[in-house]
Amino acid sequence: LCVFVALLWTHATGWAQEQKAVPKDKRATVAEVKRLLAATNALTTGKQIVGKVLDGMSTALPDVPDSVWKEMRISVDWNEITDSLIPIYRRQFDQKEIKKLTKFYESDLGKKFVAAQPTLIKESMEICEQIAIDFERRMTAKLAEKGYKPQPNAH
Repeated sequence: LCVFVALLWTHATGWAQEQKAVPKDKRATVAEVKRLLAATNALTTGKQIVGKVLDGMSTALPDVPDSVWKEMRISVDWNEITDSLIPIYRRQFDQKEIKKLTKFYESDLGKKFVAAQPTLIKESMEICEQIAIDFERRMTAKLAEKGYKPQPNAH
């Protein structure tokens, strides 16, 4: 629900509208984007997420041998993922913007921000989860006041 609320908010405020692509002659080079991705620890974060997903799956599927999970971790092609991300950044940010972003993320404050991101995300998700639960509870109560009752899931 938290993700839904965020998407709804971005759509309502116009943030979800497609940005115009940066003209090709103003785009950053592949090397500049790779430097930015390295400075933001984007792939490290991705690897951690994949690791947590596979850890969860291995707990849910205890009969699958560790060797299979290890094989799955190794099978992720991070170069392919990087190559897929680069055009997105090149379309959204011009060369000057990529350089400014990289300068920020390579600064002491940028490094502090990157280091704090896992905690920021974790704590934000915990808060969003509680907000979503409270929101659902309030909306259900309001609907009940108006005579509407939730229907059981029709599965």
